[in-house]
Amino acid sequence: MTRVTSGEFQREFGRYRTLAQREPVIITNHGRDDVVLLGAEDYARLRRYEQKAFHVSELPRDVIDGLGKVQIPKARDRSLLLVGRDDESLKEGVHQHGKLRKDKDRGRVR
Repeated sequence: MTRVTSGEFQREFGRYRTLAQREPVIITNHGRDDVVLLGAEDYARLRRYEQKAFHVSELPRDVIDGLGKVQIPKARDRSLLLVGRDDESLKEGVHQHGKLRKDKDRGRVR
């Protein structure tokens, strides 16, 4: 993905419009991501799959093809997905199957 300031985007609109046909263009405002410019085909594809649940046998071919490109995080990186937990509680609280459970006797997470 290309990242560009809003000022640069205004000066070079045609260039970034063309680029957005190939890849998303992130437009920043005061150093923060603000808007993403997509080609019409990419936008239409996103809208088709918006809030839809598919059985694996019903997944569209382009989605199945895209799954082969997904990077799966290493096991130790998955613990970062536990939102709202600090490092200490992660060390103490992750059960061997990756789930948190509450110890009824002691009233704490282990």
